Amino acid sequence: TARHSLLTCSTVAERRSAITHVTRGWALFRKGAHQLGNLHGAVVAMECPPSFGVGADSMSTDGDESRASWAQVDPHESESLHSELESLDPLKRELLEARIMRKVGSPDSNLSSASTKEEGRGSSIRKRSTSEVEGGKSSKVARVDASRKISEFFRNSHSTSDKKKEMGVQTELRAADVTTRQSEQQLSSLQTTVSELRSSLTACQANLDLSTSRLDKCATFVRELLIKKCTAERAEQRERVAKNQHRLGHFQMQRQGAQFAEVWVEGLRYKELMEGQEKLSHQREELERQRKALSKRRPPSGGTATSGRSQSPAQPSKSGFVKPQVACLSPEEYQEKEELLKLRQSSLKKEEQQLQVEVEVLERERNLHIREMKRVAAEDASRFSSNPTLASRYLLLQLVGKGGFSEVFKAYDVKEQRYVACKIHQLSSDWKEEKKANYIKHALREYNIHKTLNHPNIVTLYDVFEIDTNS
Repeated sequence: TARHSLLTCSTVAERRSAITHVTRGWALFRKGAHQLGNLHGAVVAMECPPSFGVGADSMSTDGDESRASWAQVDPHESESLHSELESLDPLKRELLEARIMRKVGSPDSNLSSASTKEEGRGSSIRKRSTSEVEGGKSSKVARVDASRKISEFFRNSHSTSDKKKEMGVQTELRAADVTTRQSEQQLSSLQTTVSELRSSLTACQANLDLSTSRLDKCATFVRELLIKKCTAERAEQRERVAKNQHRLGHFQMQRQGAQFAEVWVEGLRYKELMEGQEKLSHQREELERQRKALSKRRPPSGGTATSGRSQSPAQPSKSGFVKPQVACLSPEEYQEKEELLKLRQSSLKKEEQQLQVEVEVLERERNLHIREMKRVAAEDASRFSSNPTLASRYLLLQLVGKGGFSEVFKAYDVKEQRYVACKIHQLSSDWKEEKKANYIKHALREYNIHKTLNHPNIVTLYDVFEIDTNS
């Protein structure tokens, strides 16, 4: 702004005020330029060419030498400023050159001293400029020296700032090199750690794969062994059922009217026990007859008989027939026969008790046999009789029981290595949707109640899963 006002002033007062503004602006400009490190590039705009106050003929001699010092900074800006300064009249250019030359001669002066000595310097500059204009050739030499001093000052200040910048940049580069080396060392150590971790991860993965394959082989082997054991147990169970059918009984289809129904046929053992009970009943009846016959031959209680046998008098019956006389026994014979009858009666009671116990045991065996026969028949008719593995985890072994709409299988948990019971709910395809929804509701209610129970005498619910749409 001060430079623009100096270039456009026309009176002496305006020149003085413009020179004052230029002086203050120059001091502030130098101080800020030193702080920002851009002194050489910024002050070029204020540098005075050596052709101030000289005509076009003198610019070709001294202007080329000083322009070479500007061209290192900014040629375009120097040319533009030079053209602006040449447009001024000689007096303004000389005043500006003298002012700037005096400021360059005292580079360490501050803003306050420059502002306080403004009036004296203005008068001295005006006197010096008047004398230089009148001098001619001497003023030209002074202008050349001032230009050279200005250029040298700016070159020195520029080289000093460049050195400081260069030293700062070198310091930063050294710090960056140290940081880079440290980072490279850390990176190499991290890469080594990563490679070690990768190798250990690869080894762990290989061990995991090997362990997984071994576990799979063990699970497959255990599954095969369990299936073989289950097959052998099934064959043994069916053989035992076939033997018990002859001993305990079996079901036989018989026609009842227009339909066929299963009728239970007793086995040989049960028939033997029934025959033994009949024999014991006959023996008991025979013993009762003997006891009655012995009571008729009981000796009289009034006196003792003189002979070994006494006869009771014959008494006519109501029908007029006379019963035959029965010889009475002696007391010794009566007691002997009575004791024999009592012993036989007690032995019959023992035999009856033993036979009754055998019948009860046989009935229990028969009931178990009937249950086993029904279980075997249900297991053969079930669609899960081929030892499938449900949910890739539970191997079904054999049927434990069957209810109205569900089957309970003994299974083996391959994952947890334990025996479990799998209760399979099945929906009939003939049911209506309402009946299916109701059954599913009751099954879920049973599940929700069962999962909350925790007691040593109640089985624990482990898992619930779906097999298909109807199971």
